[in-house]
Amino acid sequence: AVRPTWDLMKKQGAVPEAEDEATLAAIAAKNPVFRSMLQDTVSVTSFHAGYKTNVIPTSATATLDCRLLPGTRPEDFHAALERVIDAPRVKIEVELQRYSPPSPNDSEVYRIYQAVVRESVEDALFTPMMEVGFTDSVTFRNLGIEAYGFCPAFLTLEELATAHGHNERISVESLRMGCRLYFETVRRLCVE
Repeated sequence: AVRPTWDLMKKQGAVPEAEDEATLAAIAAKNPVFRSMLQDTVSVTSFHAGYKTNVIPTSATATLDCRLLPGTRPEDFHAALERVIDAPRVKIEVELQRYSPPSPNDSEVYRIYQAVVRESVEDALFTPMMEVGFTDSVTFRNLGIEAYGFCPAFLTLEELATAHGHNERISVESLRMGCRLYFETVRRLCVE
């Protein structure tokens, strides 16, 4: 599922030429964000059991936030999760299920993004990547509307690691540049 994006990134010089699984694994081992772009992920985000300190709970619940790669069908992932858990007394209930195919990388909207970025940062590598966060893009894509996560900013790995944390931040330079590029992108999209 990630291979087309990887191939394009490789073509543009954003990642090493080698494409074997060992190379991907080595890169992913050093970068948790990149690792989450190469595999389906599961995070336990809440766990509840019992109501008193001296009573053994009769039941427990956990909330799992599952992020699936493009091309992973939710029903296939659900079946795989049941096989991994392999406990008849555990019941899996889906609270929210969202899926859509990715938007195309050869549309007019995409070309406008590329042009705006390259005019502002001449040697920029403009390449698709999978957003590992939660977005509303799925809803728009399922309505037939192209949706992209466009984030024009110079971000260090340290800044990326602060996303949604208590000290989330980007540099003032990135904020200024991002505002300029967003404005120009919207202006061109409205004119086109």
